[in-house]
Amino acid sequence: MKKKKLNIYFAAAVALLLLSGVGCAPHNADESSEPPELMHNSMIDEQGTVKINAPQDAYNLLTGEYDLARDRVGMRPFAFDVNNFLGGWPCAGLSQADLIVEYDAGGGIPRLMAMYSDIRDLPRVGTIRSLRMSGVIPVFQMDPIVVCVGTNIKVDDFVYGQAAFRIFDGNNTPQIIYQDEQRYQSGYEWADSWFTSGRLIYNMLRDVSFIKPEHKGEPLEPFFSFLPPDGAVTPADGHAGSVKVDFSYYAQLRYDYDTESGLWMRSEYDQPQIDSNTGEQIGFDNVLLLFGEQEILEEEGFIPCMQFEKGGEGLWLSRGGYQLIRWSKDGPTGAFLLFDQEGNPLSINAGTSCISLIDQIQRDTLVIS
Repeated sequence: MKKKKLNIYFAAAVALLLLSGVGCAPHNADESSEPPELMHNSMIDEQGTVKINAPQDAYNLLTGEYDLARDRVGMRPFAFDVNNFLGGWPCAGLSQADLIVEYDAGGGIPRLMAMYSDIRDLPRVGTIRSLRMSGVIPVFQMDPIVVCVGTNIKVDDFVYGQAAFRIFDGNNTPQIIYQDEQRYQSGYEWADSWFTSGRLIYNMLRDVSFIKPEHKGEPLEPFFSFLPPDGAVTPADGHAGSVKVDFSYYAQLRYDYDTESGLWMRSEYDQPQIDSNTGEQIGFDNVLLLFGEQEILEEEGFIPCMQFEKGGEGLWLSRGGYQLIRWSKDGPTGAFLLFDQEGNPLSINAGTSCISLIDQIQRDTLVIS
């Protein structure tokens, strides 16, 4: 298969195309309609989410913590393809995510795969955009139910070649997507106004048979090797209060450690990243900046894809400390593996995580202070 290196000048031109939001628009979903009961252990609350009645003390494979509702054990997690283009800010629902993967959707524009073990109490998430291979491959190991608006041929070939893996695409299942008309009328692009919610997804799961909420086959493994919740450590290479890196020519990342919450607070485009559901900046227990070779397949045109099989260098942030690491991925469906600089397997602290997949050409922009 013929490949070519991502050209920064070509990427800049393509970025303008991506901003236009070209694509088929889904029909509006009626988020305010009252659905019947969705699960025997749940009920609809006044806000339109789904109330969780089961005890929440089971092991969460996305975080390594014991905070999962018991009736979600053995169920597939959810992954939402969320727009992270500055013109679409603020995003919604990110503060409730268990794990987020940031990838290059084209032209250096970052996109987020936000993963949740349970979405019943998720009132709003978005804006929802189209799916890329660099978004699918990182989360595939968890057999998630993926929610997006649009795909491409390579994603379709990869996804639908796997018996257990299916997508809710708002172009084909418009019931899951609604347009925020007030947001659109205020000046946002049409494609930067699409949202969904936990209730809309559960409505759809109730009504269709082609996607099953239960995971079939071998039991799922944790996303990472997690330390026990009571066994947290500070990364070995030193303490840091702030870390900056260029995600691309277009987007600059910054994390600042908040000693009060113990979280790494996320900024991008030189401003705090706010969750519009809460009005607050989002933060994470773990941050993983993973550098690797990024190329584009000739038939894909302008869409880059991380070369996961080659792995690369990285940086782990947690508890006010940092550590230089290495990473690999055991094939498209395999797990992420983390190692220290000597090649020893590395376990990270239990908690929420944000992973950024960054072209290795940006490695020299990393600043730790």
